[in-house]
Amino acid sequence: MPYTTSPDYAAIARAYGVDGVRINAAHEFGPTLREAIASNRPVVIDVPMVNNPVPTAGHWNIMDIYSPHKKVHHAST
Repeated sequence: MPYTTSPDYAAIARAYGVDGVRINAAHEFGPTLREAIASNRPVVIDVPMVNNPVPTAGHWNIMDIYSPHKKVHHAST
C-alpha cells in the first residue's frame, strides 16, 4: 500500500462501531459497494487517492463556480 498521510477512515469507523472497509484498488470498489448496500447498515468505504495537480493555463474565478450565470465578484468596486 502506498504511503499516505490521510487517516484510515475505515479503522476510525470500526472504532465507533460502524462497518469500515478500506479499498486499495479500483476493482475492489464495485463489490465493496454492493456488499455495503446489501448489509443495510452504515458503512464507511475508505478510498485513498493520490492528488496529482494538473497545471492549467490562465486563471479561473471561484465565484463562477458558486454563482454561475450571476455577476458576482470577490472584491467590491
